Amino acid sequence: GMGGMGQQMGGMGGMGQRMGGRFGGFGFDEPRARRASAGDFSEPQGRRAKPALVAHELAMSLEELYSGCVKKFKVTRHRSGSPESTVHEITVRPGWKAGTKLTFPSAGDDSGPGTPAGDLQFVIVQKPNQRFERRGDDLEATVRATLKDVVSGQPIEVWHLDKTQPPLRAKLSEVQLEKGRQVIRFPGRGMPVSTQNRKTKGSRPGDAVLVVEIAIPKTLSDAQRSAICAALD
Repeated sequence: GMGGMGQQMGGMGGMGQRMGGRFGGFGFDEPRARRASAGDFSEPQGRRAKPALVAHELAMSLEELYSGCVKKFKVTRHRSGSPESTVHEITVRPGWKAGTKLTFPSAGDDSGPGTPAGDLQFVIVQKPNQRFERRGDDLEATVRATLKDVVSGQPIEVWHLDKTQPPLRAKLSEVQLEKGRQVIRFPGRGMPVSTQNRKTKGSRPGDAVLVVEIAIPKTLSDAQRSAICAALD
């Protein structure tokens, strides 16, 4: 009768409670148990929704992104309600950028026995570098100089990000005005282009760029002004 049907539907609320899993291993809060509604059982029997994707940041130095490397990353996931540790080996390709994502299907948590596991994702994050800043595929370093250094064409030398390569050598008299900045450009000595971007960008690396900040004297004597004007004539 209708009373028996009500008892059967009431028993289904326990199923909704059992479906709540714990995602604490990846920083998720434990879902609150709730009673099932008719919409919870609209899918075929035995089919369960996958848990949400879990993302981890993978911090990399600019040197590692330049040369490429292999990283091993240990994570803890929950399977059938029990924690377990897994190690994922990630091959970082030369030229990868911050924001690059690597997804491991079904390598995350599940919601209980017999349920599908969610995906696991690593997102590349670049650590700050003391000498260089990455702009696209270019590597930029700031060099400070006096007006005298520029006028006299003093030589400068900056170590490349890759210590196996020759330093970036130039004379300050080689500066060029580029978009309001004084720069010295070294074509092809920037970041390599990652393999997945070669179809759109080609295989030519970016440039190394020295941005020259010139300290202008606040005051000049007449003799200094005359000397500067003579040098610029």
